Amino acid sequence: MFEQSEEEHESSANTPLEAIRSAWRELNMRTQTNLLATIIKEVIFDPDAGAIVVTLVDDAAERIMTAKSDGSPTR
Repeated sequence: MFEQSEEEHESSANTPLEAIRSAWRELNMRTQTNLLATIIKEVIFDPDAGAIVVTLVDDAAERIMTAKSDGSPTR
């Protein structure tokens, strides 16, 4: 599941979040796994809040959209 904070939404590169979600869902598991290794910047677990926050690299949306348009296998 992809979500954006308010700050990220205001500064995003004009790629609608739903388009990124849709492109991600269309990639097969192998492509998703390989892509995750290149787009995750930081993972923080907050046990008090029971939350995990994953920060992606700045061009993560572009990489996801490129993987889809490059003809990466889909499900």
